[in-house]
Amino acid sequence: MDAEYLFEKNLREKNIKFKKLEDGRYEVNTNSGINKISLDNVKRNFLRDEDPEVISRFVENILQKIDALPAWDKLSLHIYPSLEPQDNSSLANIVHQPLSDSSVMSLAYFNQQSNLLHWISENDLKNNGIDSKIAWEIAHKNLDAILDKTNIEFSEMDGQFIGFIEAHEPYKASLILSKKLKQKVSAKIGWPIYAVAPARDFVYLFSKDGGLVNRVGSVVVEEFKNSGYPISAEVWELSDDGIEAIGEFPTE
Repeated sequence: MDAEYLFEKNLREKNIKFKKLEDGRYEVNTNSGINKISLDNVKRNFLRDEDPEVISRFVENILQKIDALPAWDKLSLHIYPSLEPQDNSSLANIVHQPLSDSSVMSLAYFNQQSNLLHWISENDLKNNGIDSKIAWEIAHKNLDAILDKTNIEFSEMDGQFIGFIEAHEPYKASLILSKKLKQKVSAKIGWPIYAVAPARDFVYLFSKDGGLVNRVGSVVVEEFKNSGYPISAEVWELSDDGIEAIGEFPTE
């Protein structure tokens, strides 16, 4: 079974009308109207994980009615800084800050009921009468609170520890932006540390000493190329001064 077959099967079971277009996209009649849907991103995750539920969850998400953003008192509880690729085509319309030549930090809202991610625009803040500086401060506090409740597992490799963040996909890579990460990892791998986050759902954390960074290049590139939500093949240094890209694995 391939992704297209499972996608169409899910839609038929839900009695949803659809049409496959010449460019490979689908025209789907959802609750929010007729939408053009691309399977390019979700196909990568399906091929990587070989899990039909990846397609089922995708269908559930696109069938959700995308309502207007909630009022600021509710919206502010679920905004956070999101690590994203620099080539995101929506960057011109969203609140973001550059981190490197390949990555940015964008202001995002995650609707936990519909499982949908929404990037915050300048107009969203303007409509709520909120200054971007205040919004960023709230977003970072929310991210710190998420990290407080997040477990980080450590496995041994050649006598050293490598850390794995156990978090929901929208947050996982972005948690390397939290200023509270030091408290979670320093006892095991020291501080400052190195991190890689080639995709939204993939992160490695490891000590600056010992050379583990030199052993993860092929994995980082594979995840970057095959994930439905790639970020970059960069190596990050995380320190008290913040986050800095110190290099990037070649992807060609």
